[in-house]
Amino acid sequence: MPAIDASHYRAIFDHSLEAILLTTVEGEVLAANDEAGTLFMREPEEMVGLGARDLTDPRDDRVHSAFATRRKTGRFAGV
Repeated sequence: MPAIDASHYRAIFDHSLEAILLTTVEGEVLAANDEAGTLFMREPEEMVGLGARDLTDPRDDRVHSAFATRRKTGRFAGV
């Protein structure tokens, strides 16, 4: 099996049909793919530097659960 390098991961990120946000543990967005841009109705570059709380509705109870899971495990997928 050929070695997988960074370009393979970049292709998955760029061409995924799922919204992907790469964030710091604190929730700062480092990168967003095009599907994330579509989901959040922003250009992906506009999301870089924003915090997760800038992209969520604090009135949605699922958000609080998602943040708790992220704090506990270091990751979250879904909602």
